[in-house]
Amino acid sequence: MTIRKFIKKLFVTIIMIGIVLAAVLKVGYILICKVIVMIIFAVLAIRYWVGEDIRKAEEEKRGTWLFTLGFIGLTVLTMLAANIPGQVQRDQYLYLTKEHTEQLEKVLLREATADSERCIQWYEKQMLGIRNNKALGNPAMQTEDERRYKNRIDGKEVYRDPDTCTLRVKELKDGSTKDSVLINGPVGEIIAMRERIFYIDMEDHNVLKSVTYDGRKRKTWTKDPVKQFAVIGGYVICCTEDEKLIRCDMSTGKRKELADHIQYFFAGVKLYAQKGSKIVSVSYDGKEVRVFKKDVVMMDKKEDKVYYRRMDQKKEQMYVCDVDGGMEKTVGNEAGKD
Repeated sequence: MTIRKFIKKLFVTIIMIGIVLAAVLKVGYILICKVIVMIIFAVLAIRYWVGEDIRKAEEEKRGTWLFTLGFIGLTVLTMLAANIPGQVQRDQYLYLTKEHTEQLEKVLLREATADSERCIQWYEKQMLGIRNNKALGNPAMQTEDERRYKNRIDGKEVYRDPDTCTLRVKELKDGSTKDSVLINGPVGEIIAMRERIFYIDMEDHNVLKSVTYDGRKRKTWTKDPVKQFAVIGGYVICCTEDEKLIRCDMSTGKRKELADHIQYFFAGVKLYAQKGSKIVSVSYDGKEVRVFKKDVVMMDKKEDKVYYRRMDQKKEQMYVCDVDGGMEKTVGNEAGKD
């Protein structure tokens, strides 16, 4: 091999290594696809370097281009195939939110194909404020953040003061220590979104209201007292004190009753609610209300699992069941803390 041919092959190989590193390090897809890319590169590189030394000039030139184009093509196809699971996850969860599409896309691309459970957990806790509903559940399962209804979003920490129950906003950007009162009166449950904060106004008969971060724009969402709510995409789901499950459309202000005789609920892909002695699952359009479990008291919901206790047992044993109705299992009293 002449020096000229060696330099030429080395130059092409360096370019290919750059493509491999970009594909493996910068693109978020599953590990097996990264391994496939590396194997493809290794095989083609070996064939490129350990081929016949005696070739015609045209054949060698053609071989160089085939190696380059073939490797790029196979890499692109592998990357596209690897991102199919991420697209499935996006299709499954994007309908739940309109305010956080950009952030959700980034997280799904980075996390979903590697660990879907971690992605769902991040999505529910950080984007939808679903964690706030846990503060109305079993006190033993509450974290300190849940007791204070703490929300973190866009460089801000929104929380309820544990002593005065006022609504406060703390700036977290650029080392700022600004911590100001946004609502001076006592508030209940809080869910912070990008443009506004939803809260239960305990000073005004527990109606649901929202306020912008500058405090200038305020809106009342319900006339009836609310004991619990969740914000899901373009909707606010409320459980009123007269035990009605209501959906409010944020764009039109229209209200729709989804179910009645509801004591409390947890939100996820569906709504899971306590209705008397039953746990029912409720679709967001209200068209599907199904009995999930009978003679039980719902204690918590985490990702794709529902925790509950049976009414017919004196011993306070906790049970868990998948939301798809899988096998029931017993758990310790510390369930739901992880």
